[in-house]
Amino acid sequence: MINPIDVRIIVEGASDVENVSRALQNIALGAEYHITISSIIPTTNTEIAKKAVSGADIVLIATDVDAPGRELADKFQTVLKKEVGHIERMKLPFGHDVEYIDPALIRKEIKNAITVSYTHLRAHETVLDLVCR
Repeated sequence: MINPIDVRIIVEGASDVENVSRALQNIALGAEYHITISSIIPTTNTEIAKKAVSGADIVLIATDVDAPGRELADKFQTVLKKEVGHIERMKLPFGHDVEYIDPALIRKEIKNAITVSYTHLRAHETVLDLVCR
Protein backbone atom coordinates (compact mmCIF):
# COMPACT_ATOMS: atom_id res chain seq x y z
CA MET A 1 0.00 0.00 0.00
CA ILE A 2 1.28 3.44 -0.92
CA ASN A 3 1.63 5.90 1.95
CA PRO A 4 -0.27 9.15 1.51
CA ILE A 5 1.66 12.35 0.97
CA ASP A 6 1.94 14.20 4.28
CA VAL A 7 0.98 17.87 3.91
CA ARG A 8 1.25 20.35 6.77
CA ILE A 9 0.03 23.93 6.66
CA ILE A 10 1.65 26.78 8.59
CA VAL A 11 -0.64 29.74 9.34
CA GLU A 12 -0.06 32.98 11.22
CA GLY A 13 -2.67 32.59 13.96
CA ALA A 14 -5.70 30.85 15.45
CA SER A 15 -8.26 32.59 13.21
CA ASP A 16 -6.34 31.28 10.19
CA VAL A 17 -6.59 27.72 11.58
CA GLU A 18 -10.36 28.12 11.68
CA ASN A 19 -10.53 29.57 8.16
CA VAL A 20 -8.28 26.91 6.63
CA SER A 21 -10.12 24.11 8.46
CA ARG A 22 -13.45 25.38 7.16
CA ALA A 23 -12.08 25.56 3.61
CA LEU A 24 -10.73 22.00 3.80
CA GLN A 25 -14.15 20.54 4.55
CA ASN A 26 -15.07 20.30 0.87
CA ILE A 27 -11.76 19.23 -0.67
CA ALA A 28 -11.24 15.58 -1.63
CA LEU A 29 -7.44 15.53 -1.58
CA GLY A 30 -7.11 11.88 -0.65
CA ALA A 31 -9.03 10.69 -3.69
CA GLU A 32 -7.42 13.11 -6.16
CA TYR A 33 -3.82 13.22 -4.97
CA HIS A 34 -3.46 10.59 -2.21
CA ILE A 35 -2.75 13.43 0.20
CA THR A 36 -3.39 13.75 3.91
CA ILE A 37 -3.25 17.11 5.66
CA SER A 38 -1.85 16.00 8.98
CA SER A 39 -1.76 19.37 10.75
CA ILE A 40 -2.41 23.08 10.61
CA ILE A 41 0.27 24.87 12.61
CA PRO A 42 -0.41 28.38 13.96
CA THR A 43 2.98 30.03 14.45
CA THR A 44 5.22 32.84 13.30
CA ASN A 45 8.21 31.30 15.10
CA THR A 46 10.66 29.54 12.78
CA GLU A 47 11.98 27.14 15.44
CA ILE A 48 8.49 25.94 16.34
CA ALA A 49 7.69 25.58 12.64
CA LYS A 50 10.90 23.62 12.06
CA LYS A 51 9.96 21.07 14.73
CA ALA A 52 6.35 20.86 13.59
CA VAL A 53 7.07 20.21 9.90
CA SER A 54 10.00 17.84 10.26
CA GLY A 55 9.44 14.87 7.96
CA ALA A 56 6.54 16.36 5.98
CA ASP A 57 6.43 15.76 2.25
CA ILE A 58 4.85 19.14 1.50
CA VAL A 59 4.52 22.28 3.61
CA LEU A 60 2.12 25.05 2.64
CA ILE A 61 2.90 28.43 4.16
CA ALA A 62 -0.37 30.35 4.38
CA THR A 63 0.20 34.06 4.97
CA ASP A 64 -1.57 37.31 4.19
CA VAL A 65 -1.06 38.80 0.73
CA ASP A 66 0.55 41.94 2.21
CA ALA A 67 4.28 42.71 2.56
CA PRO A 68 4.62 41.37 6.14
CA GLY A 69 2.94 38.12 5.03
CA ARG A 70 5.35 37.82 2.10
CA GLU A 71 8.34 38.49 4.39
CA LEU A 72 7.17 35.85 6.86
CA ALA A 73 6.68 33.31 4.06
CA ASP A 74 10.18 34.05 2.72
CA LYS A 75 11.64 33.60 6.21
CA PHE A 76 9.89 30.24 6.62
CA GLN A 77 11.00 29.07 3.17
CA THR A 78 14.63 29.88 3.94
CA VAL A 79 14.59 28.09 7.31
CA LEU A 80 12.50 25.06 6.29
CA LYS A 81 13.75 24.23 2.79
CA LYS A 82 16.04 21.42 4.00
CA GLU A 83 13.45 19.96 6.38
CA VAL A 84 10.76 18.89 3.90
CA GLY A 85 10.18 17.62 0.37
CA HIS A 86 8.60 20.80 -1.02
CA ILE A 87 7.44 24.18 0.28
CA GLU A 88 4.78 26.31 -1.36
CA ARG A 89 3.29 29.62 -0.31
CA MET A 90 -0.44 30.15 -0.40
CA LYS A 91 -1.88 33.62 -0.01
CA LEU A 92 -4.74 34.17 2.38
CA PRO A 93 -7.25 36.91 1.57
CA PHE A 94 -6.32 40.13 3.35
CA GLY A 95 -8.35 40.94 6.43
CA HIS A 96 -9.34 38.27 8.88
CA ASP A 97 -12.91 38.85 9.96
CA VAL A 98 -13.63 35.18 10.58
CA GLU A 99 -17.35 35.60 9.97
CA TYR A 100 -16.88 37.20 6.55
CA ILE A 101 -14.03 35.33 4.88
CA ASP A 102 -15.15 33.18 1.96
CA PRO A 103 -13.96 29.57 2.36
CA ALA A 104 -14.08 29.17 -1.43
CA LEU A 105 -11.21 31.66 -1.83
CA ILE A 106 -9.05 29.74 0.64
CA ARG A 107 -10.11 26.40 -0.89
CA LYS A 108 -8.92 27.63 -4.31
CA GLU A 109 -5.57 28.74 -2.87
CA ILE A 110 -5.11 25.39 -1.10
CA LYS A 111 -5.90 23.40 -4.25
CA ASN A 112 -3.59 25.55 -6.38
CA ALA A 113 -0.71 25.27 -3.88
CA ILE A 114 -1.18 21.51 -3.50
CA THR A 115 -1.36 20.97 -7.27
CA VAL A 116 1.92 22.84 -7.80
CA SER A 117 3.59 21.12 -4.83
CA TYR A 118 2.38 17.66 -5.80
CA THR A 119 3.60 18.08 -9.37
CA HIS A 120 6.96 19.39 -8.18
CA LEU A 121 7.37 16.61 -5.62
CA ARG A 122 6.47 13.86 -8.10
CA ALA A 123 8.72 15.32 -10.81
CA HIS A 124 11.76 14.88 -8.55
CA GLU A 125 11.06 11.31 -7.48
CA THR A 126 13.04 8.44 -8.83
CA VAL A 127 11.69 4.99 -9.68
CA LEU A 128 13.09 3.76 -6.34
CA ASP A 129 11.17 6.50 -4.47
CA LEU A 130 7.94 5.50 -6.17
CA VAL A 131 8.42 1.82 -5.29
CA CYS A 132 9.31 2.58 -1.65
CA ARG A 133 6.37 4.86 -0.96
